[in-house]
Amino acid sequence: MFREFTVEVPVFNREEYNILDFGAVPGGRIPCTEAFARAISKASEKGGRVIVPNGIFLTGPIVLKSGVELHL
Repeated sequence: MFREFTVEVPVFNREEYNILDFGAVPGGRIPCTEAFARAISKASEKGGRVIVPNGIFLTGPIVLKSGVELHL
């Protein structure tokens, strides 16, 4: 009655992309949506991890792409 299945754990490239390097400014007063988008776009080229450091970042919707890990 039950079918057996396996779940594949995703494997991400080890390259890291910090949103601060793409123009994000902590503090919650300056919009950082474009910085998130640039970091995600760059990470999606070969896969990788987008790093969001400690702090408050003002942003609109974030659209992830394939091969990108968002690390908060």
